[in-house]
Amino acid sequence: QRQMCIRDSPNSVTTLDACTVEEVYRCPSVYGERWPPATSGLQEQTELVVTERSFAAVEPFLVPHSGAGAKRNELAYKEALKPQFIERTKAGIEREIKEMTRKRFDMEKAAPTEEEKASALQARLVLTLKNESEPDWSVKARLVAKDFKNRRFVDPVEKYAAVPPLKAVRMLLAACGHKRVSTADLVTAFLQSHEFTGGRRMLITWWCPVSRTQCYAWCRGFIYGCIECGAQWANTYAEWMCEIGFEQLYNAGSMYVYSSPSSTETGTGIELQKTRDITVSCHVDDPLIVCGSKADEDWFHAAMEKRFDVKFHTYLTKAVSYTHLT
Repeated sequence: QRQMCIRDSPNSVTTLDACTVEEVYRCPSVYGERWPPATSGLQEQTELVVTERSFAAVEPFLVPHSGAGAKRNELAYKEALKPQFIERTKAGIEREIKEMTRKRFDMEKAAPTEEEKASALQARLVLTLKNESEPDWSVKARLVAKDFKNRRFVDPVEKYAAVPPLKAVRMLLAACGHKRVSTADLVTAFLQSHEFTGGRRMLITWWCPVSRTQCYAWCRGFIYGCIECGAQWANTYAEWMCEIGFEQLYNAGSMYVYSSPSSTETGTGIELQKTRDITVSCHVDDPLIVCGSKADEDWFHAAMEKRFDVKFHTYLTKAVSYTHLT
């Protein structure tokens, strides 16, 4: 299979005796239009003799696709259990189960009965390669429900998260002038939406490729892959924005303008009323924040940190482009 991949390369390499890293990357059956790679110094590397030892570095990039609709960096279970992947696969699954336990699993509810297990919602651990072109590449695991395979009617209002129209985003960026532009990346945003009410619980089941067992867990709310997950997150974020003083626009979905006055104290102790200059355009779980001052920007990012689990914040500077923000 490796010989076939390399033989399809533009340089027509037919053997594994001497082949450059560049030629391995060029394999059309693996990366296709993703050539050239992002690593600028790749072409400057010397020839690499493809031996058993050298394939330890190249092997992560020769992962076959698992199905017609699979992503290019999706890792099949058969490949994930190979020696070069197994440890990082275990680490990725452990991180995901730990995150699900903290945000979704109900560990206090009694174990499901056989009858309940028979009606559990099917889920799957989706494994993908992260930073596959870097030395510190990792395997990311995401527990995804197979809810969209269930043929049941769900009102579109309860299914989709409204997103800002492109014209509104362009107008926002065009009008920002000398204002401050930033964004934030939330950690598993859908798992931070509202939980079920009235003691409702949802039983899910999935196959763990590492332990080779069928797992079951009660969930306190929707998880990735559930039909209502996107709308539930949008409602959660909209409610929080309105609670802290924002007003949602009616003619542009998921766009918010700060409307509530805030009090500040002067040196004489007299409180003055002013309104924060903040506009937020949120594309599902990616907020684009435009503020009139650094104080307003710091206030909003601190409020997000207090309410949600945020991975990092990105601020538009002379060294950061709009492309990096997106």
